[in-house]
Amino acid sequence: MNTALSIHMSAEADIVLDTPTKRLLLVECTWMKEPSLAKATKLRDSLAELWSTDFEYFMLALQTDLYLWRKAAIAGSEPRFTASATQIWRDYLGKLADDPEALRSASMVIAVGAWLNDLAHHATKPDSGSEADQLLLRSGLYDQMKGGVVRRHVPA
Repeated sequence: MNTALSIHMSAEADIVLDTPTKRLLLVECTWMKEPSLAKATKLRDSLAELWSTDFEYFMLALQTDLYLWRKAAIAGSEPRFTASATQIWRDYLGKLADDPEALRSASMVIAVGAWLNDLAHHATKPDSGSEADQLLLRSGLYDQMKGGVVRRHVPA
């Protein structure tokens, strides 16, 4: 799959998490044939030009990992926080977690949106065994997202 920007990516955000006081998180969920840190960084840089800098954090969710940057990250910088996405897929997509090749962007958007929503509204607590949950804690994002509104497919 070509990782160049699609019309979809330039028209809408996959997921946005807003709090009453700020735009907190922008998430793009992308399937790549051969995901890598270098490809993730390049994709983040190309997407950064399309979005306002209102968001405190930018997350790229791939079928294998989550990559999280703060707003102030300079172009070409690697994500400050990374984590395996496996636990999210297991918790929210069941059997699809067993085959990362079967994951597609649409199912990833559903799972990541539900995961963020559950944590923002205390439907679940961060799991010490989940790298993804620990990423939110380590980055400071978890404390800021409490009570936030998670929306999918938000127009640019």
